Amino acid sequence: GTSTFITQHATLEGFSLPEDMVSTLGEYENVLKWLPERLYWGEVVFFANYQDGLYYARPNATIRTERDIEDVLYVHRPGDLRIRYLGVGQIKATVIALQWPAGVETTFAPYQPVAVGPCLQDSAASQNLKTGIEVRKFKRSRSNCCGQGVMGCLCCTCNTIACLVARELASDEIYFASAGIVSVDEAFKKIRPRHPCRVWHFRTIGLLLLFAAVWMMLSPFLDQFRSIPALAPYGSSIGLVEASSGAFGLSMAVAGVAHGCYRPWVGVRFWIAAILIAAAPAVLGSFVK
Repeated sequence: GTSTFITQHATLEGFSLPEDMVSTLGEYENVLKWLPERLYWGEVVFFANYQDGLYYARPNATIRTERDIEDVLYVHRPGDLRIRYLGVGQIKATVIALQWPAGVETTFAPYQPVAVGPCLQDSAASQNLKTGIEVRKFKRSRSNCCGQGVMGCLCCTCNTIACLVARELASDEIYFASAGIVSVDEAFKKIRPRHPCRVWHFRTIGLLLLFAAVWMMLSPFLDQFRSIPALAPYGSSIGLVEASSGAFGLSMAVAGVAHGCYRPWVGVRFWIAAILIAAAPAVLGSFVK
């Protein structure tokens, strides 16, 4: 059989790379040219074959001459071992992550939201960050479903939900590594976004809350709205129309404020969309006679 192992210790400019970050570095190449001709694992000796880039070994075999070595390299038998080393070599890499001390080394951790109160001391905030890094992903119970008796079946539902969201992050985070030099815009496009189901779930809840708030604010003035000629054609549906346009308009306005801090032009477009949505009922109603 064939087994693949990822190194437990990889460094980048003095930083120790976590295992999950090492696995994201692509463009692997054979690194046999940087390794010695022979490798030793206990009493087993591996010999380099520079033609196919692999190391070969024959356990419990007596190897004394060059002919014995050639027999190991080119005449393969059942029970022989072979190893191939792949790496990214001496290349430049791009990492967007938080520098985090791990013992005597410095490694990388994800940027993610951390609860910090107004009166929270720095030590407590640091502990919150450490806890958030350690439990940043959902974990599924290791016990099998219904494998611990009747009471163990109570975990079945939780385990099922955990399986469905196993690839989903518990909170938004920025954690990116790539071989080569990558621009900031390109890197942020490749960073895994939030799960679309969770995003639209909260967006829908926000729109419903805005709709309810606008409806309650406008409900005392519905008669006044019906007296406006441009809104008169809506009749008894004026409350639904205005509450809907108000909710979507406010949502666009909030998005415009959020984007205005770092992408002003995108924020302006959201504000234009908010004005158009808010004015749409009156404009459309004016064309109805």
